[in-house]
Amino acid sequence: MIQVAGRDDSSRMLWQSALTGIGFFLLGYGGFQLTGHGRMIALVWPANAFVVCMIVRLSRSRLQDVLMLAAAFIAQVSINLVAKAPLPVTVGFSLVGLAEMIAAVWAVRRFGRFRDTWGALRFLATAIVAPALTGASLAAGVMIAVGNADWLADSRHWFASNVLGFSIILPVGLAISRRKLIKLN
Repeated sequence: MIQVAGRDDSSRMLWQSALTGIGFFLLGYGGFQLTGHGRMIALVWPANAFVVCMIVRLSRSRLQDVLMLAAAFIAQVSINLVAKAPLPVTVGFSLVGLAEMIAAVWAVRRFGRFRDTWGALRFLATAIVAPALTGASLAAGVMIAVGNADWLADSRHWFASNVLGFSIILPVGLAISRRKLIKLN
């Protein structure tokens, strides 16, 4: 667990929430810059998976869940504003990302521990594919509402980039702990 602020729970919650928002912004904006090709589409979107890992690994209460999700929401709005997205797109995509992260956190908490192949497949379906599919479907609605003629292709990209981000980040982020890193030395 990342201990950034001693024993004071309120300062720990605020620091961890701030780190969550900063990490989201860096991963999200970096995804646009590295793979966006001048558009608001990243080939890999690890930011949502990062937030899910932070919440699952560090949050000790529903209040902290809300604070970390709020930090991610603010970071997502900031990314869209920096990318000069129109206001309806900024708000819509930020709400979609929030829904996607909430779905993934719920699924990881519900199905995160598995011991067999069926459990692993259930985790894949509920914690990776379902949130990404939900996000892509909701994002398609936002794209249609703002008149994006390429909404179908863009929503497929949304799905693929989120599945990749979740597939890369979630297993590593959930498996690595301070205790395991200490054992390596």
